[in-house]
Amino acid sequence: MASALLLRHTHAVETAAWLVVVTYAGAFVRLALQRAVAAVFPELPRVLFPDFLANVVGCAVMGFLVEQAALPKGTPAYIGLTTGLCGSITTFSAWCAYMALLLGGAAGTPQDLALCLLAGWSFAVVSYDFGRHTAVLLAFLCRKLRKRDDAQEKTPLQPSAAATVFLRSLPTVFALLLFALAVSVAVALSLLPGVAPRLHQYSFALALAPFGTLLRWALGQFAAFLATTTSTTMVTPSQTEGGGDPHCTPLRPLADLPEEEEEEEATVLIRPALPARLLERAGVPLQTVAANLLACAIYACAMLVMLRPHPVRRRADWCYGVTAGFCGCLSTVSTFVHETVSLLRSANGVRAYVYAIASIVVGVALCVPSAWAIS
Repeated sequence: MASALLLRHTHAVETAAWLVVVTYAGAFVRLALQRAVAAVFPELPRVLFPDFLANVVGCAVMGFLVEQAALPKGTPAYIGLTTGLCGSITTFSAWCAYMALLLGGAAGTPQDLALCLLAGWSFAVVSYDFGRHTAVLLAFLCRKLRKRDDAQEKTPLQPSAAATVFLRSLPTVFALLLFALAVSVAVALSLLPGVAPRLHQYSFALALAPFGTLLRWALGQFAAFLATTTSTTMVTPSQTEGGGDPHCTPLRPLADLPEEEEEEEATVLIRPALPARLLERAGVPLQTVAANLLACAIYACAMLVMLRPHPVRRRADWCYGVTAGFCGCLSTVSTFVHETVSLLRSANGVRAYVYAIASIVVGVALCVPSAWAIS
Protein backbone atom coordinates (compact mmCIF):
# COMPACT_ATOMS: atom_id res chain seq x y z
CA MET A 1 0.00 0.00 0.00
CA ALA A 2 2.79 2.43 0.91
CA SER A 3 4.77 1.57 -2.21
CA ALA A 4 1.70 2.08 -4.41
CA LEU A 5 1.05 5.47 -2.80
CA LEU A 6 4.70 6.45 -3.30
CA LEU A 7 4.56 5.45 -6.96
CA ARG A 8 1.38 7.46 -7.43
CA HIS A 9 2.95 10.55 -5.88
CA THR A 10 6.13 10.08 -7.91
CA HIS A 11 4.08 9.81 -11.10
CA ALA A 12 2.20 13.00 -10.19
CA VAL A 13 5.43 14.91 -9.51
CA GLU A 14 6.99 13.73 -12.77
CA THR A 15 3.85 14.63 -14.71
CA ALA A 16 3.71 18.11 -13.16
CA ALA A 17 7.38 18.62 -14.00
CA TRP A 18 6.80 17.64 -17.62
CA LEU A 19 3.79 19.97 -17.78
CA VAL A 20 5.76 22.96 -16.48
CA VAL A 21 8.72 22.40 -18.82
CA VAL A 22 6.71 21.95 -22.02
CA THR A 23 4.23 24.70 -21.10
CA TYR A 24 6.98 27.26 -21.41
CA ALA A 25 7.83 25.88 -24.85
CA GLY A 26 4.19 25.82 -25.95
CA ALA A 27 3.39 29.31 -24.65
CA PHE A 28 6.56 30.67 -26.28
CA VAL A 29 5.58 29.08 -29.61
CA ARG A 30 2.08 30.57 -29.41
CA LEU A 31 3.36 34.06 -28.59
CA ALA A 32 6.00 33.81 -31.31
CA LEU A 33 3.46 32.69 -33.92
CA GLN A 34 1.11 35.48 -32.85
CA ARG A 35 3.89 38.05 -33.23
CA ALA A 36 5.05 36.57 -36.55
CA VAL A 37 1.55 36.65 -38.03
CA ALA A 38 1.10 40.26 -36.93
CA ALA A 39 4.44 41.22 -38.52
CA VAL A 40 3.90 39.38 -41.81
CA PHE A 41 0.21 40.23 -42.19
CA PRO A 42 -0.40 43.66 -40.64
CA GLU A 43 -3.92 43.69 -42.08
CA LEU A 44 -5.09 40.26 -40.94
CA PRO A 45 -8.53 39.27 -42.28
CA ARG A 46 -11.17 39.87 -39.66
CA VAL A 47 -12.33 36.25 -39.82
CA LEU A 48 -8.90 35.07 -38.61
CA PHE A 49 -8.12 35.80 -34.99
CA PRO A 50 -4.50 36.43 -33.85
CA ASP A 51 -3.99 32.89 -32.48
CA PHE A 52 -5.44 31.15 -35.54
CA LEU A 53 -2.10 29.77 -36.75
CA ALA A 54 -1.15 28.64 -33.23
CA ASN A 55 -4.37 26.61 -32.96
CA VAL A 56 -3.69 24.98 -36.31
CA VAL A 57 -0.12 24.04 -35.34
CA GLY A 58 -1.14 22.76 -31.88
CA CYS A 59 -3.94 20.57 -33.29
CA ALA A 60 -1.57 19.09 -35.88
CA VAL A 61 0.94 18.22 -33.14
CA MET A 62 -1.84 16.69 -31.04
CA GLY A 63 -2.98 14.51 -33.94
CA PHE A 64 0.59 13.38 -34.50
CA LEU A 65 1.13 12.48 -30.83
CA VAL A 66 -2.08 10.49 -30.29
CA GLU A 67 -1.04 8.07 -33.04
CA GLN A 68 2.45 7.47 -31.65
CA ALA A 69 2.70 3.85 -30.52
CA ALA A 70 6.22 4.48 -29.20
CA LEU A 71 4.79 6.94 -26.66
CA PRO A 72 2.69 4.95 -24.17
CA LYS A 73 -0.46 6.72 -23.08
CA GLY A 74 -0.68 7.73 -19.45
CA THR A 75 3.06 8.25 -18.99
CA PRO A 76 4.35 11.63 -17.77
CA ALA A 77 5.94 12.27 -21.17
CA TYR A 78 2.70 11.61 -23.04
CA ILE A 79 0.62 13.74 -20.66
CA GLY A 80 3.21 16.49 -20.79
CA LEU A 81 3.37 16.60 -24.58
CA THR A 82 -0.38 16.36 -25.20
CA THR A 83 -1.85 18.22 -22.23
CA GLY A 84 1.08 20.57 -21.69
CA LEU A 85 2.63 21.30 -25.09
CA CYS A 86 -0.42 21.10 -27.36
CA GLY A 87 -2.72 22.59 -24.75
CA SER A 88 -0.47 25.61 -24.25
CA ILE A 89 0.07 26.20 -27.97
CA THR A 90 -3.67 26.34 -28.61
CA THR A 91 -6.13 28.60 -26.82
CA PHE A 92 -9.92 28.39 -26.63
CA SER A 93 -10.53 31.54 -24.60
CA ALA A 94 -8.88 33.92 -27.09
CA TRP A 95 -10.92 32.38 -29.91
CA CYS A 96 -14.20 32.86 -28.04
CA ALA A 97 -13.26 36.38 -26.94
CA TYR A 98 -12.49 37.38 -30.52
CA MET A 99 -15.82 35.98 -31.73
CA ALA A 100 -17.54 37.94 -28.96
CA LEU A 101 -15.79 41.10 -30.21
CA LEU A 102 -17.04 40.33 -33.71
CA LEU A 103 -20.55 39.87 -32.37
CA GLY A 104 -20.36 43.18 -30.51
CA GLY A 105 -18.95 45.03 -33.51
CA ALA A 106 -15.65 46.00 -31.86
CA ALA A 107 -13.43 43.87 -34.15
CA GLY A 108 -15.68 43.51 -37.18
CA THR A 109 -19.25 42.83 -38.14
CA PRO A 110 -21.53 40.10 -36.74
CA GLN A 111 -21.49 38.52 -40.20
CA ASP A 112 -17.78 37.80 -39.73
CA LEU A 113 -18.62 35.68 -36.68
CA ALA A 114 -19.89 32.75 -38.75
CA LEU A 115 -16.81 32.82 -40.96
CA CYS A 116 -14.49 33.03 -37.95
CA LEU A 117 -16.23 30.07 -36.32
CA LEU A 118 -16.14 28.03 -39.52
CA ALA A 119 -12.49 28.84 -40.24
CA GLY A 120 -11.32 28.22 -36.69
CA TRP A 121 -13.14 24.91 -36.32
CA SER A 122 -12.56 23.47 -39.80
CA PHE A 123 -8.83 24.27 -39.93
CA ALA A 124 -8.35 22.86 -36.43
CA VAL A 125 -10.04 19.55 -37.34
CA VAL A 126 -8.22 19.30 -40.68
CA SER A 127 -4.84 19.95 -39.06
CA TYR A 128 -5.61 17.37 -36.35
CA ASP A 129 -6.39 14.73 -38.99
CA PHE A 130 -3.31 15.78 -40.95
CA GLY A 131 -1.16 15.14 -37.89
CA ARG A 132 -2.75 11.73 -37.34
CA HIS A 133 -2.25 10.62 -40.94
CA THR A 134 1.32 11.92 -40.91
CA ALA A 135 2.07 9.80 -37.83
CA VAL A 136 0.50 6.72 -39.43
CA LEU A 137 2.52 7.24 -42.62
CA LEU A 138 5.77 7.68 -40.73
CA ALA A 139 5.08 4.56 -38.67
CA PHE A 140 4.49 2.60 -41.88
CA LEU A 141 7.74 3.85 -43.39
CA CYS A 142 9.66 3.06 -40.21
CA ARG A 143 8.34 -0.51 -40.20
CA LYS A 144 9.48 -0.91 -43.79
CA LEU A 145 12.95 0.39 -42.97
CA ARG A 146 13.29 -1.82 -39.89
CA LYS A 147 12.36 -5.02 -41.69
CA ARG A 148 15.99 -5.79 -42.45
CA ASP A 149 17.00 -5.38 -38.82
CA ASP A 150 14.27 -7.65 -37.45
CA ALA A 151 16.19 -10.78 -38.39
CA GLN A 152 19.13 -9.73 -36.24
CA GLU A 153 17.93 -9.78 -32.67
CA LYS A 154 19.88 -7.48 -30.47
CA THR A 155 19.58 -7.24 -26.72
CA PRO A 156 18.90 -3.62 -25.82
CA LEU A 157 21.15 -2.05 -23.29
CA GLN A 158 19.45 -1.57 -19.93
CA PRO A 159 20.39 1.62 -18.04
CA SER A 160 21.56 1.27 -14.48
CA ALA A 161 19.32 2.14 -11.55
CA ALA A 162 21.27 5.33 -10.83
CA ALA A 163 20.98 6.43 -14.46
CA THR A 164 17.23 5.74 -14.43
CA VAL A 165 16.71 7.84 -11.30
CA PHE A 166 18.84 10.63 -12.79
CA LEU A 167 16.92 10.66 -16.07
CA ARG A 168 13.54 10.62 -14.32
CA SER A 169 14.55 13.54 -12.10
CA LEU A 170 15.68 15.76 -14.98
CA PRO A 171 12.17 17.09 -15.86
CA THR A 172 11.58 18.04 -12.22
CA VAL A 173 14.88 19.91 -12.00
CA PHE A 174 14.29 21.69 -15.30
CA ALA A 175 10.75 22.59 -14.25
CA LEU A 176 11.91 24.21 -11.02
CA LEU A 177 14.72 26.08 -12.77
CA LEU A 178 12.51 27.34 -15.60
CA PHE A 179 9.75 28.41 -13.23
CA ALA A 180 12.20 30.29 -10.99
CA LEU A 181 13.82 31.90 -14.03
CA ALA A 182 10.49 33.01 -15.53
CA VAL A 183 9.24 34.52 -12.27
CA SER A 184 12.57 36.25 -11.63
CA VAL A 185 12.64 37.75 -15.14
CA ALA A 186 9.04 38.95 -14.82
CA VAL A 187 9.73 40.64 -11.48
CA ALA A 188 13.01 42.16 -12.66
CA LEU A 189 11.48 43.56 -15.86
CA SER A 190 8.58 45.06 -13.91
CA LEU A 191 11.06 46.98 -11.73
CA LEU A 192 13.52 48.09 -14.42
CA PRO A 193 12.72 51.37 -16.22
CA GLY A 194 13.02 51.79 -19.95
CA VAL A 195 12.11 48.22 -20.90
CA ALA A 196 9.94 47.70 -23.98
CA PRO A 197 6.26 47.19 -23.04
CA ARG A 198 5.98 44.09 -25.24
CA LEU A 199 8.82 42.46 -23.31
CA HIS A 200 6.99 43.19 -20.06
CA GLN A 201 3.84 41.53 -21.35
CA TYR A 202 5.62 38.44 -22.66
CA SER A 203 7.47 37.93 -19.40
CA PHE A 204 4.26 38.13 -17.37
CA ALA A 205 2.53 35.75 -19.77
CA LEU A 206 5.29 33.15 -19.52
CA ALA A 207 5.41 33.47 -15.73
CA LEU A 208 1.66 32.76 -15.39
CA ALA A 209 1.44 30.10 -18.12
CA PRO A 210 2.28 27.01 -15.99
CA PHE A 211 -0.47 27.82 -13.49
CA GLY A 212 -3.09 27.53 -16.22
CA THR A 213 -1.75 24.19 -17.47
CA LEU A 214 -1.48 22.74 -13.96
CA LEU A 215 -5.04 23.84 -13.13
CA ARG A 216 -6.36 22.19 -16.31
CA TRP A 217 -4.51 18.98 -15.47
CA ALA A 218 -5.81 19.13 -11.88
CA LEU A 219 -9.38 19.40 -13.18
CA GLY A 220 -8.78 16.26 -15.22
CA GLN A 221 -7.40 14.43 -12.20
CA PHE A 222 -10.40 15.52 -10.12
CA ALA A 223 -12.80 14.27 -12.79
CA ALA A 224 -10.95 10.94 -12.92
CA PHE A 225 -11.20 10.69 -9.14
CA LEU A 226 -14.95 11.36 -9.22
CA ALA A 227 -15.39 8.76 -11.96
CA THR A 228 -13.89 6.08 -9.70
CA THR A 229 -15.81 6.92 -6.53
CA THR A 230 -18.15 4.17 -5.37
CA SER A 231 -20.74 3.54 -2.71
CA THR A 232 -21.54 0.25 -0.98
CA THR A 233 -25.01 -1.14 -0.39
CA MET A 234 -26.27 -4.29 1.33
CA VAL A 235 -29.01 -6.05 -0.62
CA THR A 236 -30.58 -9.50 -0.71
CA PRO A 237 -31.00 -11.67 -3.82
CA SER A 238 -34.71 -10.84 -4.00
CA GLN A 239 -33.86 -7.15 -4.28
CA THR A 240 -31.71 -7.73 -7.35
CA GLU A 241 -34.19 -9.97 -9.18
CA GLY A 242 -35.65 -8.65 -12.39
CA GLY A 243 -32.46 -6.94 -13.50
CA GLY A 244 -31.63 -4.82 -10.47
CA ASP A 245 -29.26 -1.91 -10.69
CA PRO A 246 -27.03 -2.27 -13.76
CA HIS A 247 -24.29 -0.31 -11.99
CA CYS A 248 -24.14 -2.75 -9.08
CA THR A 249 -21.44 -5.40 -8.91
CA PRO A 250 -21.64 -8.14 -6.24
CA LEU A 251 -18.48 -8.46 -4.21
CA ARG A 252 -18.79 -11.10 -1.51
CA PRO A 253 -21.28 -12.49 1.05
CA LEU A 254 -21.27 -10.82 4.41
CA ALA A 255 -21.48 -14.10 6.29
CA ASP A 256 -22.16 -17.75 5.62
CA LEU A 257 -25.54 -18.40 7.13
CA PRO A 258 -26.43 -21.90 8.37
CA GLU A 259 -28.39 -24.05 5.93
CA GLU A 260 -31.33 -24.52 8.30
CA GLU A 261 -31.99 -20.78 8.40
CA GLU A 262 -34.40 -19.54 5.79
CA GLU A 263 -33.14 -15.95 5.90
CA GLU A 264 -31.77 -14.54 2.70
CA GLU A 265 -28.07 -14.06 2.43
CA ALA A 266 -27.10 -10.40 2.36
CA THR A 267 -24.57 -9.25 -0.24
CA VAL A 268 -22.37 -6.20 -0.41
CA LEU A 269 -22.79 -4.41 -3.73
CA ILE A 270 -20.47 -1.77 -5.09
CA ARG A 271 -21.98 0.87 -7.32
CA PRO A 272 -20.64 4.14 -8.72
CA ALA A 273 -21.32 7.08 -6.46
CA LEU A 274 -23.53 9.97 -7.59
CA PRO A 275 -20.70 12.06 -9.16
CA ALA A 276 -19.51 9.05 -11.15
CA ARG A 277 -23.03 8.32 -12.38
CA LEU A 278 -23.49 11.96 -13.40
CA LEU A 279 -20.22 11.91 -15.34
CA GLU A 280 -21.27 8.69 -17.06
CA ARG A 281 -24.67 10.09 -17.96
CA ALA A 282 -23.13 13.29 -19.32
CA GLY A 283 -21.00 11.29 -21.75
CA VAL A 284 -18.75 14.31 -22.48
CA PRO A 285 -15.41 15.34 -20.96
CA LEU A 286 -16.66 17.80 -18.37
CA GLN A 287 -13.11 18.58 -17.21
CA THR A 288 -12.31 20.19 -20.57
CA VAL A 289 -15.63 22.04 -20.52
CA ALA A 290 -14.86 23.39 -17.05
CA ALA A 291 -11.32 24.46 -18.00
CA ASN A 292 -12.36 26.20 -21.22
CA LEU A 293 -15.34 28.01 -19.73
CA LEU A 294 -13.42 29.06 -16.63
CA ALA A 295 -10.70 30.50 -18.86
CA CYS A 296 -13.33 32.39 -20.90
CA ALA A 297 -14.83 33.86 -17.72
CA ILE A 298 -11.42 35.01 -16.43
CA TYR A 299 -10.55 36.37 -19.88
CA ALA A 300 -13.77 38.43 -19.88
CA CYS A 301 -12.97 39.83 -16.43
CA ALA A 302 -9.50 40.86 -17.61
CA MET A 303 -11.08 42.64 -20.58
CA LEU A 304 -13.28 44.61 -18.19
CA VAL A 305 -10.28 45.56 -16.05
CA MET A 306 -8.64 47.09 -19.11
CA LEU A 307 -11.69 49.32 -19.61
CA ARG A 308 -10.96 51.27 -16.44
CA PRO A 309 -9.88 54.85 -17.22
CA HIS A 310 -6.17 55.56 -17.58
CA PRO A 311 -4.83 52.00 -17.30
CA VAL A 312 -1.31 52.01 -15.94
CA ARG A 313 1.42 50.02 -17.68
CA ARG A 314 1.69 47.40 -14.96
CA ARG A 315 -2.06 46.75 -15.03
CA ALA A 316 -1.90 46.28 -18.79
CA ASP A 317 1.04 43.89 -18.39
CA TRP A 318 -0.81 41.82 -15.80
CA CYS A 319 -3.96 41.70 -17.91
CA TYR A 320 -1.97 40.49 -20.90
CA GLY A 321 -0.23 37.93 -18.72
CA VAL A 322 -3.58 36.65 -17.44
CA THR A 323 -5.21 36.46 -20.87
CA ALA A 324 -2.30 35.23 -22.99
CA GLY A 325 -0.50 33.25 -20.29
CA PHE A 326 -2.89 31.88 -17.69
CA CYS A 327 -6.12 31.73 -19.74
CA GLY A 328 -4.25 30.74 -22.90
CA CYS A 329 -2.85 27.65 -21.17
CA LEU A 330 -5.94 26.91 -19.08
CA SER A 331 -8.08 26.64 -22.20
CA THR A 332 -7.27 24.34 -25.09
CA VAL A 333 -8.46 23.72 -28.61
CA SER A 334 -6.29 20.67 -29.31
CA THR A 335 -7.86 18.57 -26.53
CA PHE A 336 -11.29 19.97 -27.43
CA VAL A 337 -10.91 18.83 -31.06
CA HIS A 338 -9.42 15.47 -30.05
CA GLU A 339 -12.31 14.68 -27.71
CA THR A 340 -14.93 15.79 -30.24
CA VAL A 341 -13.43 13.63 -32.98
CA SER A 342 -13.18 10.69 -30.54
CA LEU A 343 -16.87 11.04 -29.69
CA LEU A 344 -17.75 11.09 -33.39
CA ARG A 345 -15.76 7.91 -34.00
CA SER A 346 -17.38 6.13 -31.07
CA ALA A 347 -20.86 6.45 -32.63
CA ASN A 348 -21.78 9.29 -30.24
CA GLY A 349 -22.43 11.85 -32.95
CA VAL A 350 -25.22 13.64 -31.11
CA ARG A 351 -23.13 14.04 -27.96
CA ALA A 352 -20.15 15.20 -30.01
CA TYR A 353 -22.16 17.95 -31.71
CA VAL A 354 -23.81 18.97 -28.44
CA TYR A 355 -20.43 19.06 -26.71
CA ALA A 356 -18.80 21.17 -29.42
CA ILE A 357 -21.67 23.58 -30.03
CA ALA A 358 -22.51 24.09 -26.35
CA SER A 359 -18.87 24.74 -25.42
CA ILE A 360 -18.45 27.39 -28.12
CA VAL A 361 -21.82 29.06 -27.50
CA VAL A 362 -21.33 29.30 -23.74
CA GLY A 363 -17.72 30.42 -24.14
CA VAL A 364 -18.73 33.25 -26.48
CA ALA A 365 -21.67 34.17 -24.21
CA LEU A 366 -19.32 34.59 -21.26
CA CYS A 367 -17.24 37.10 -23.21
CA VAL A 368 -20.16 39.00 -24.80
CA PRO A 369 -20.76 41.47 -21.90
CA SER A 370 -17.12 42.54 -21.96
CA ALA A 371 -17.14 42.80 -25.75
CA TRP A 372 -20.27 44.96 -25.71
CA ALA A 373 -18.70 47.18 -23.06
CA ILE A 374 -15.66 47.65 -25.30
CA SER A 375 -17.76 48.43 -28.38
